Amino acid sequence: MSNETTRPDPDDGTFDSKKNSIDTKLPFWFKYFRLLSFAILAVLGFLFFRNLLTIESKITDAAAINIANNYLQTIESFRTLYASKVVETVKNQGVEVTHDYHQKKGAIPLPATFSRELAMHISKKTNYGIEFRLYSMYPFPWRIKDYKPLDNFERDAFTAIKENKKKPFYLIEDQNGKRVLRYAKADIMLAACVSCHNRHPQTPKSDWKVGDLRGILEVSFPLTGFENEEVEALHVTQYILIFFFFCLAGGFLAMSYVIENYVKSK
Repeated sequence: MSNETTRPDPDDGTFDSKKNSIDTKLPFWFKYFRLLSFAILAVLGFLFFRNLLTIESKITDAAAINIANNYLQTIESFRTLYASKVVETVKNQGVEVTHDYHQKKGAIPLPATFSRELAMHISKKTNYGIEFRLYSMYPFPWRIKDYKPLDNFERDAFTAIKENKKKPFYLIEDQNGKRVLRYAKADIMLAACVSCHNRHPQTPKSDWKVGDLRGILEVSFPLTGFENEEVEALHVTQYILIFFFFCLAGGFLAMSYVIENYVKSK
């Protein structure tokens, strides 16, 4: 009787049958565990990074809206202070306050005129593409020649602000491939403005009351390259999260490979 152990011939299909039996026992999802893991990680990664970009865009937009509001509040505060502290004082001393003050010696500009010139000066100095507009349904005669028709945004702003004078109206739109914020708020008649507007010889409306909607204040500027400390901090967080995500993905795929091969070796 021979004690020799017969070894299976690699060519007789024994190994293939063993492999096939293992594959048969493995569930479908486990046979393709690594492939499914990679697909799941790819989908999760896509959703993760897309949400990061969405959050970054929302933070940028919110910061831009806040800056636009602060800009208009600054212009408003300046005009109110100028009208009450400067205009009222010099008028009592016989100084003329007019829109064409450049042509009259000793005259000073109207509050609205000075506000426009201040906004233009800020726009040139900052070089951010900031544009300021003050428009009304009742422009003074000397403004009519430079008064361009209202566009869709300006008409929508008038409609919305008439319904709620305390709520600003804004829109982020595409202009020549750039995202541009347009932000508008109500220009309300104050006590210092009413008497001047009602008594002016060329006024288009002489029954203004305190609280009436005089017009719309609008500021616009491109968001291209617009960033702040919050967005920069988010960029750092984003890079850290990307690093940990790839570490996690690599570790997960390596672990799936080890588990799959361990089960198949049994």
